[in-house]
Amino acid sequence: MIRLTKGTALCALLAACLNLSLLSGCAPLSSETRVEEGVWQAVNVVDALQTVSIVGEHPDCFAEIGEFGINGQHPDNAQIEAYHVAYGFIHYGVTWLLSLGDWRGQRWALRFWEGLTLVDTSVAVAGSNQAWVNGHTHCVGAN
Repeated sequence: MIRLTKGTALCALLAACLNLSLLSGCAPLSSETRVEEGVWQAVNVVDALQTVSIVGEHPDCFAEIGEFGINGQHPDNAQIEAYHVAYGFIHYGVTWLLSLGDWRGQRWALRFWEGLTLVDTSVAVAGSNQAWVNGHTHCVGAN
């Protein structure tokens, strides 16, 4: 069950606003890039909600191994929420920068960026769920 905290709600609200601007055409991106960015933003929110849920249920058992150690090994909900909000805005910023102008290889670079990050985030969602199921059993047994 996903626990909805104020920070998680804010994370979801900010991502929803960004997605609405993407889908409504307010964002200065091609329609193809808006769709890709919107999908990535939605998966980022799922990752945030899933991680906050895991940490909320068993904060001492969760150990973060990704994100280059930005949040430390045992981040709290606020750190996870802040990370995902910042990551969402940074991801959009990189997408926007890649879409500026008209340069050779631009379309390829955008597709590569969106595809790579979508696969990476999707694997993180699937992988953390599986790792949690396997690791949680071990963690509970150790307590």
